[in-house]
Amino acid sequence: GPRLPRPRRSTVGQLRVEASVTDPPLPPNSLEAEAAALGACLLDPNVLAECKLVAGDFYATEHQKLFQAILDSQETGGVDPVFLSELLGDTAKGLMAECMAACGATSMFPHYAALIKEKAGLRKVLQTCRDVTLAVQNGDELQEVLGKVQEAAFQAGLDASDAPKSTAEIVDEVLADMLLERHADWPPGIQVLDSKIGGINRKELISIAGESGHGKSATAMTICLPAFRAGARIMFADYEMGPRITMSRLLAMESGASLSEVVQRRMTPQNTLLMQDAATTVRGWNFLHLQNPSLLEIHAKARQWKADIVVYDYIQNAVDSEKRKDENEASAITRVMGSLKRLSLQANLAVIAVSQVIKNVGEGRPRKADLKGSGGIFDASDKVIFSYWPIKKQKKCLSTTFVLAVDKQKNGPTDTLVVEIVPACVRVIEPILPNPLTVSNAARD
Repeated sequence: GPRLPRPRRSTVGQLRVEASVTDPPLPPNSLEAEAAALGACLLDPNVLAECKLVAGDFYATEHQKLFQAILDSQETGGVDPVFLSELLGDTAKGLMAECMAACGATSMFPHYAALIKEKAGLRKVLQTCRDVTLAVQNGDELQEVLGKVQEAAFQAGLDASDAPKSTAEIVDEVLADMLLERHADWPPGIQVLDSKIGGINRKELISIAGESGHGKSATAMTICLPAFRAGARIMFADYEMGPRITMSRLLAMESGASLSEVVQRRMTPQNTLLMQDAATTVRGWNFLHLQNPSLLEIHAKARQWKADIVVYDYIQNAVDSEKRKDENEASAITRVMGSLKRLSLQANLAVIAVSQVIKNVGEGRPRKADLKGSGGIFDASDKVIFSYWPIKKQKKCLSTTFVLAVDKQKNGPTDTLVVEIVPACVRVIEPILPNPLTVSNAARD
């Protein structure tokens, strides 16, 4: 790390002027905040209890060494200036005296620490720009360069909440959570599903998988309806339908009108009125549609727009454009799912990822092995739901009954649920009259 700068000075009259403007600017830093923070630690070691800083956050080498020594001494019995002087040498005495003098008040430590963290993040961004420039000059491919930018952005974007927590902090959080009645951030639009998965929650990644035409996108959109109505900001990363079809489906779901009439532009007078009423409601929804976005764009837009939920539809279509050089599909899916999980944690939002299973699974229930890139999808997801028609011929006979199988849930049991789909508006609802054959088949699988 860099040492404390000793700027050259020239005298002009009675004014002292810093080094020539031709000198290269220093990387982002606040030496004053660093000194004041160190002084606060020396004057009142109790400030370390809430400290999220690490030695690498400091710009000056001397500050890095002193802060690490303070942390080490705290672990071995307390901060002692005499011990620190012996550990770091006689030059540390003067540095510690300067730092304690620089501290206006120990109560200001959180503000000093926040400024140090901010400057450290800016230095990471600056280093990323240099690395990207070098990669471009070296002839790296576009996806490789974007991958470097994305990974660096994740690291630079980590905030204090991602730092390791003490045992006491974790215990307090668990106790507080136990004393409060648990409510989901948003209930899904399917009541029987809500009772099984506990709703849609921030910091969670939910995967919905199925064959083409087996209700996976309809399920994903249906469970977003209550969140839309509650004012949630929902961003669609769309790799299949396009903005007009996506909005047409939302309008049909909200109104109950026929989607086929909307798409084919053959609206009956009754459905026209229904759609107009729904349009008045839907215009007030917080909806952002991105067509074929990169992962980097998704992360940037989700933060900039302050999204509450991101719907990613669907993974296998997106991976083709995200694959890096010499990367197979399974590895790319694992990386994409890991990226979506990090987004849910870092941006404090929910992600609903739609994925496809291998075609012609058969009449039975899809399993983990039927997923394309199953390992990456299962490992990253907090909840995995399969959507399928239990008996193939039912779909051909226009049966509306299908099954949602909760195959993975970190904080609850798995289960198989029988639901209905309204063919006209392609919306999933509670079963009206469950088909005994369907129920028995679902239970058997």
